[in-house]
Amino acid sequence: MVAHVFYGGAHLFKPGLFAKLGERALGSPEAALVSEKVKEKLRREPVEDFRIDFEDGFGWRSEEEEDQAATQAGIEFARMSLAGGLPRRIGIRPKADYRRAWRTLETFLKYATGAPLPKQLIVTQPKIEKVEEAKCWREMLEKAEVKFRLPGMTLRHEILVEHPSAVRNLAEIARTCENRLDAGHFGCYDYLSSMQVPAPAQSLDHPYATLARWTMQQVLTPLGVAVSDGVYTKLPTGEDAAARRDAFEGHRKAVARALNEGMYCGWDVHPGQLLSRYAALYEFFEAHRDDVLRRYKSFQEAQTKATRAGTQFDDAATVEGLMVFLRRGSSCGAFTEEEIA
Repeated sequence: MVAHVFYGGAHLFKPGLFAKLGERALGSPEAALVSEKVKEKLRREPVEDFRIDFEDGFGWRSEEEEDQAATQAGIEFARMSLAGGLPRRIGIRPKADYRRAWRTLETFLKYATGAPLPKQLIVTQPKIEKVEEAKCWREMLEKAEVKFRLPGMTLRHEILVEHPSAVRNLAEIARTCENRLDAGHFGCYDYLSSMQVPAPAQSLDHPYATLARWTMQQVLTPLGVAVSDGVYTKLPTGEDAAARRDAFEGHRKAVARALNEGMYCGWDVHPGQLLSRYAALYEFFEAHRDDVLRRYKSFQEAQTKATRAGTQFDDAATVEGLMVFLRRGSSCGAFTEEEIA
């Protein structure tokens, strides 16, 4: 389980990138607002999951430029793999067009397979709307595995839900992807634009966005498919300290809102967002840790009978929620397994 996915333009993908993102985060003024535990996390593992982005983060370029970027990204990927410099999860986001997506994936893999690939490499399909598009991409990943002699299911399928049609067809899309589907990410602003919501009214907590996320969770979570919240678009940049602080606090609140919705992952596009994401994560889990442990211990001591700890009633159903909290808090680094043993 990962706490975030960082999207970065393919042209910027170079050795040392992940450490540099952590250094930039720690060198920003907002670093004074976070705990030492957050700083230690960013020194040790600033990026848990990364997408080499050939779509919005790369922009529309000539065929030759994209071919060259895919080639270079594959070469750098192989170098990082050999040096042990890849994050725990990583993947690429090609463009939505099938022809261009296959060309980019094929070019990238031609060079990336010069070193051992991770057990899983994520391939993100943007702007999906129809079941037929999911089928084409699933078959593309199968074809790539055969061509490059990769073990089955090495290339994992991830979808970016950015259109109401994708939400309506989500259950069938998930079935079509079969057991290759790894995650679903929410593309909030494309989605709201498709719903004709004007730019000034667009936000992650817009009612349409909330409904779309809830639908994604209801359909995908029971299948074991991870769901990621959308990106927060106000970035902590520039010389205006108040504006930077507003972006930091806004992102922290967005992460806290997602946690209360049962969504533990979101995607980020700026190193400063690493600070606010981990600050919100750790604050949430640390604030509730002692109470959750007390309730869980009380339930265990009652040998799985329903109990009341103070004013809180717990039975097998509510204890599962306590276990979710403990598993998620441990996986994101808010506390260690030893601390909650």
